[in-house]
Amino acid sequence: MDFSRISPPLLISGLILALLFLAIVQQRRTGKRLKENNDNRRMMVGLLSHRLRTPLGSVRWYAEMLLGEEFGKLLPEQKELIEKLNTSVVDAIGVLNTFLEFSRLERGEFEYKPLKVDVWWEVMNVVERLRHQITRKNILVEVEHSFAHSYVFCDPILLHTVLEIVLSNAINYTQWQGHVWVTSHEQDSNLSIDV
Repeated sequence: MDFSRISPPLLISGLILALLFLAIVQQRRTGKRLKENNDNRRMMVGLLSHRLRTPLGSVRWYAEMLLGEEFGKLLPEQKELIEKLNTSVVDAIGVLNTFLEFSRLERGEFEYKPLKVDVWWEVMNVVERLRHQITRKNILVEVEHSFAHSYVFCDPILLHTVLEIVLSNAINYTQWQGHVWVTSHEQDSNLSIDV
């Protein structure tokens, strides 16, 4: 084909269209690779989380057996160390459960199961689970009693996970002998929890 007969503006337009087409094809290939990488990452997070749950569960079970003194009386120092081990394992299992929930959410497999939940009880439960971190930093955690036995309709596992993340961060970023407050207020039939 003799390109000398094609007008320069038409030739330039054709080149621009060809480059645009190549860019679109490249973008689709890149998008497909990114999607495959994302799918592989999600699958790997799910597999690793499931694989780690079993040994962590075993360590927790053994620690609880030792704390129950089924194999003999423990010295106070031994008991304290095993309690710390047990708390750390419970915390690790909580983090793992959070990873699993987010992995399910990303894969579109997350099920929201709302129930009537006592929020004050959930907050106190999380504070107790984080007792080791609180004691280690000598932090005062004060939970406002005004929302004692406030009930909300939500997914208890999701609420527990969110409370644990927020309170754990508050404890981690509070200075030695600091103070963490947990308060709440109702507005338009919604309950807000502030940490």
